[in-house]
Amino acid sequence: ADSTIDAAAVVELLDVIACERGQRPRVVRMDNGPEFISKTLQSWAAEEETVQAFIPPGQPWHNGFVESLHNRMRDELFEQEYFLDLEHARYCIGQWCHRYNTYHPHSALGFIPPEEFKKQFLSKVA
Repeated sequence: ADSTIDAAAVVELLDVIACERGQRPRVVRMDNGPEFISKTLQSWAAEEETVQAFIPPGQPWHNGFVESLHNRMRDELFEQEYFLDLEHARYCIGQWCHRYNTYHPHSALGFIPPEEFKKQFLSKVA
């Protein structure tokens, strides 16, 4: 959460994720917002041949998982909470994300939380 998020911030976040996972994503799916159609992000994607998959304008169903997350977040957090300032918003969003990933069962994952799914997946791969 921030007052604005530009292309440099998106690239920085993608680099952090790549470091945590040990590799860059092969595909980045995004809408046509100004932070995503920038030369900064295009250059980042070209370095490792990451494909930029753009969602057609006015067709959010092309990114159903994110739209589902946004709807749940809106219902469970944004419509329930009054944020005092940016720091409070970051704290509340962090708490909500922790609960969503650690305790909330997801139907697409066999009604287990993402963290549990990850543990099960990694134990099968190892």
